[in-house]
Amino acid sequence: MVTKDDVSSIATLCDVGIDEDEMEQFTEQFSDILAFWSTLDELTESDESGKNSNISNVFREDIAVPSLSQEQALSNTDDATEGYFNAPRVM
Repeated sequence: MVTKDDVSSIATLCDVGIDEDEMEQFTEQFSDILAFWSTLDELTESDESGKNSNISNVFREDIAVPSLSQEQALSNTDDATEGYFNAPRVM
């Protein structure tokens, strides 16, 4: 069971402000989430339901291929300077 103190501690660690009105709602939601995840404790390692042992990972060969030249990469832009794409400043 999650307590209001637990929710307050989590909010402090995450640097998130939680109003007293929201405290009860988050306490209930966190408790529900942990109750849901506790169902995983009921599974055993021998439980094979949902498994298909015929499936395996398939990897392809990692083959290096030539990429575009700088001129080809910039050929479709109207806004390039000194061999680079121009983009608006974020900050």
